[in-house]
Amino acid sequence: FVKNALAVDAPRSVPNWQEENYAYRSCEKAAKAIDPGAGTFSGAAALYLRWFEIKPKLPRDCRVIETYPRVVWKRLNLPGTPKQLSLYRPQVQAKLSKLVQSPCDGFSSHQIDAVLCAYVAFCYAAGRAEALGTRGEGLIFVPAIDQMKRLPEDEDIKPCFRRFKPMGP
Repeated sequence: FVKNALAVDAPRSVPNWQEENYAYRSCEKAAKAIDPGAGTFSGAAALYLRWFEIKPKLPRDCRVIETYPRVVWKRLNLPGTPKQLSLYRPQVQAKLSKLVQSPCDGFSSHQIDAVLCAYVAFCYAAGRAEALGTRGEGLIFVPAIDQMKRLPEDEDIKPCFRRFKPMGP
């Protein structure tokens, strides 16, 4: 099991524009199988670039994994969707409070995303997370449906998934 895990809602890699669909990694395609509404957004590239600033500041023994709260929401069978939180707030907060054994009353959608990320880190550290995607390309982790899933060791993202298509001539 992992001692220190941090799950973040930000891409740790980009699609391989030479061989893949320019907009989706295999982990995002697998996430769409769980939640067809899952997708990328225009700010994803800026979040990816932040990794170059953040990674050196993290403790060496901290394993950072990528997650996707909207897909975790669906995996945990929370009612509605994140955009419908106002319609299902009491039910979502009650289910999350029970799951994490701590009150989540009054949480904003961003705070709920943070709780979902923390829960995925907890599952990952306990060996109860599932990796979506192809190793080396960037994985998205979600809570496992089965009791235990064998997790890959620390993922080394291949260089072709760490750069953008050149702009210009």
